[in-house]
Amino acid sequence: MPYIYWVTLVLRFLGLGYVLLGLWLGNQWLAEQPDSNKFWKPLNPDSPIGWFTKTKVMALQNNPEQCHAFLQRAGVDFTPLSDRQAGQCQLHEQTLLKQSNYRYSATVKGTCPLIAALVLWEKQVVAPAAETHLASPIRSIAHYGIFACRNVRGSGRRSQHATANAIDIAAFTTESGQTIRITRDWEADTQNGAFLHQIHRQSCALFRGALGPDYNAAHHDHFHFDLGRFSFCR
Repeated sequence: MPYIYWVTLVLRFLGLGYVLLGLWLGNQWLAEQPDSNKFWKPLNPDSPIGWFTKTKVMALQNNPEQCHAFLQRAGVDFTPLSDRQAGQCQLHEQTLLKQSNYRYSATVKGTCPLIAALVLWEKQVVAPAAETHLASPIRSIAHYGIFACRNVRGSGRRSQHATANAIDIAAFTTESGQTIRITRDWEADTQNGAFLHQIHRQSCALFRGALGPDYNAAHHDHFHFDLGRFSFCR
């Protein structure tokens, strides 16, 4: 047979070998990825925030069964609530978070996806940030509220708070009794300030909306997290 035939045959076998090797290496790499980087896997409370975490959280909207299943996997104590009318605002898919990883300064009651995101945030954002920057784990979290039947300030558009789909976080208290306040520590060149900046930065990968003191004066003392239609991180 002509020399060129054997060369072509060898090249084809080499090409097939490279393809098979690539597929094998790709499968090995994919197997090592966390569940949050696999779009077909359900939301996993033990998986660090990854490529599809936010998409999976948003997929819990209008899907209370999957949302409740996630909260059960997370091992938190919660109670689903009936839909209700609150003034001019309608509240759907509401969930009461009775016990999670931390204590809160006030009742935590909002849309089920928001509660799911909050539980994931506690474990995959707050706890690692505290381990990195603080000498003591977090014991409790102060928030300014979840539900408020109102528009966005200075706008005719309804706030995500009007459907209890947002939460405003103000401070964190450690097991040792130290309180890290956004209004005081955000601009501080300290470990407390670094802790808050890591919280804000990583929250952007979980919530649709994540606003902090650098956004405007109205947020000088808290982080605003929501699961609204628009994605923004400021």
